[in-house]
Amino acid sequence: MIGYASIDESTILSLVAAAHQTGGNVICILPTKPNFCASRNAPGPYADCVKFVIGDAKTLSSKDYRGADFILVDCDLHDCKEVLRAAEDCSFFYD
Repeated sequence: MIGYASIDESTILSLVAAAHQTGGNVICILPTKPNFCASRNAPGPYADCVKFVIGDAKTLSSKDYRGADFILVDCDLHDCKEVLRAAEDCSFFYD
C-alpha cells in the first residue's frame, strides 16, 4: 500500500516489480482526484498493475488495508506522521 501526494515513475515501477515477484498487490492511495489524474500515467504500460484509490490514507490504511505487509508513505502528505501512526496502531509492523 502506498499513501502518496503524487507518485513518480521509478517508485511505482519498483513496487510493481516487487509485487509481481511476490504475488502481491500495489494499492496507491491518493488524496484528491487531480493527484489521481497526474499519477495514473506514471506507471506507463503497467498502470493496470496498480489499484488507485482516492481518499484519506490515514483512514483507509486503518480500515480497508489493515493487513498490508508493506506501507510506503510520501512525506509530502500533510499528515504523513499520522498515516504512519495509524499503520503502527493497526499492526502493519510485526514483532
